[in-house]
Amino acid sequence: MKRTIAEQKEHYIEEAVQSKLGQIEEDDEDERLKRVQFWQERSHRDRFRATTEIIKRVHLAGGGSIPDLKVNKSVTRLGRKS
Repeated sequence: MKRTIAEQKEHYIEEAVQSKLGQIEEDDEDERLKRVQFWQERSHRDRFRATTEIIKRVHLAGGGSIPDLKVNKSVTRLGRKS
């Protein structure tokens, strides 16, 4: 059965969550390559949203809650001294 792009995204997100939780093992090399190709064909925005969703689901499955889920960002500015 052919999945829509949205269904395929959800499938891959759920696989990643299950893998992180140790409930399934990593796919064989062919499946991994298909998954990599799929995500490379998506936009940066799609990949970022999927990554955010994976982090959220793993956090919640580990007993965390939405209020304590924070993304820590830090920016470092590097420059040369004159």
